[in-house]
Amino acid sequence: MTEYTYKDGYLLDDVNRIIMPYWEAPIMEKAAEVICQNKGRVLNIGFGLGLVDSYIEEYDIDEHWIIECHKDVLAHMKDKGWYDKKNVKVIEGRWEDVIPSIDTTFDGIYHDTWASTNINNTLVPQLDRLLNDNGWFSFWCVADQAMVKYYTNLFDNFGMSTRVDEVIIDEGSIEEHKKVFIKDIKRKYINISAQKNSNKRLKTVI
Repeated sequence: MTEYTYKDGYLLDDVNRIIMPYWEAPIMEKAAEVICQNKGRVLNIGFGLGLVDSYIEEYDIDEHWIIECHKDVLAHMKDKGWYDKKNVKVIEGRWEDVIPSIDTTFDGIYHDTWASTNINNTLVPQLDRLLNDNGWFSFWCVADQAMVKYYTNLFDNFGMSTRVDEVIIDEGSIEEHKKVFIKDIKRKYINISAQKNSNKRLKTVI
């Protein structure tokens, strides 16, 4: 497993590649707003810098679940007291292994992991059983209209309504944004969220 280091607001791997930068905070703030609007029980998949989890904690929710697999991130979480928070439940493991065994439902789910399995054929088809009625699933991507169209169609096929929030990030150099995301995205990012529609029958994994 690649070693991770926390340094000056960044999560870095062993060759100083940025796994997560501090300047993603506005994306995470918007995501927390979406997935916490029904309160109840909220799940975050992938802790990273803990940005979205910190924003989630600002809301009056009942339970806050976190799935994380990396040993260095888990050690950081323990050091920062996340394991000791009253309403937080930390599950150690790869989400691909953990999700199938979860028999609890959530009012909001967020996904942001590094180099993990594509969610389209794994996580998305399981949202029917994981989300409560009117619950929200959210993740982010670069501001690409083709991507928005793809996921709007995907979620529509599962009977879910799609919400798109564009976020402009002022912090971080243009060179850094390009380095992290390979291409120049003009500081534009998108939170794509999908709401379970109780009036439609969603597809489920068989």
